[in-house]
Amino acid sequence: MAFLDNSGDIILDAVLTDTGRKRLARGDGSFRIVKFALGDDEINYETFNGAAAAGEEDLQIMQTPVLEAFTNNTSQMHSYLQTYTNNQTLLYLPTMAINNTRPENAYSETLNTFIVATNSDTLCAYGTGNAGNDLATSGVLRGYNPNNAICWIRIDQGIDNDEVPPSTRLLGEFYENQYMIEMDSRFGQIIDSQGNTLASESFIDDDQIASYYLSMNVNTNFVKDNPVKDAAAAGSGQVINGARGSILQFQIQVSPNLQNSDSFFTRLGGIFDGGTSTDFYFIDSIIRVTGLTTGYRLDVPVRYIRNVGAFTPCS
Repeated sequence: MAFLDNSGDIILDAVLTDTGRKRLARGDGSFRIVKFALGDDEINYETFNGAAAAGEEDLQIMQTPVLEAFTNNTSQMHSYLQTYTNNQTLLYLPTMAINNTRPENAYSETLNTFIVATNSDTLCAYGTGNAGNDLATSGVLRGYNPNNAICWIRIDQGIDNDEVPPSTRLLGEFYENQYMIEMDSRFGQIIDSQGNTLASESFIDDDQIASYYLSMNVNTNFVKDNPVKDAAAAGSGQVINGARGSILQFQIQVSPNLQNSDSFFTRLGGIFDGGTSTDFYFIDSIIRVTGLTTGYRLDVPVRYIRNVGAFTPCS
């Protein structure tokens, strides 16, 4: 990876994504480029100098080096440039946020991550000394048995500004009805909030990152409309203060590698004190959620945990 000098001639540097290279490799003549994405993650627009001479206000921006294109789709563009047709009423852009206010959401405020237990011993050991994570009610994803769901991950979408009241209906290009989830396939799979339906990955790339495409019209157990649209309920388990769009809810079913073995934890993770007399192996990872309509991208932190050594199971 390197920077491209952007101070002279315009340089066009393009590569295929992992998906594009996979389809090209089929060699059956079906490969066609039908869409592309643009981004400006490297640019700092605060360097615009309005006091400079005419024509030189954005000189530093125009000469900012940009990253050369590379094929790792998880590291390339974090934000996509969007084109909106509704420019007359466009005042605020939609966003996505982790909902950490509801009791069924497993977000740990102490560790700033979602906790995923990889077996029942771990669930009991972690819950014994963590009053803030009372496992009898909620607090930790049961990755080893997600169909016994008491909590899950929830992402809320909408316009997070109270000048646009919750009763305002998001339409068209502002309403997110389809999402892409990317996660490390070595650690688990995506499953719905009640643990009944495993999502089908579209593909797994050469970095072992699985991609899932979830649509409101098809994957109804994952993508739903946010039913709370009245202003009176603005603070009732909601993290979007303004107009509310859709909700993405899911759990993680951990892989047999994490359920039955310490090997991944010792190779890829570490050990932490879980607030009890029991130490825990952990692996910190990221699940990336991208709205395919709005282009908004959100990284969801996840910590997989497994107790170290023997533990007397809960009764």
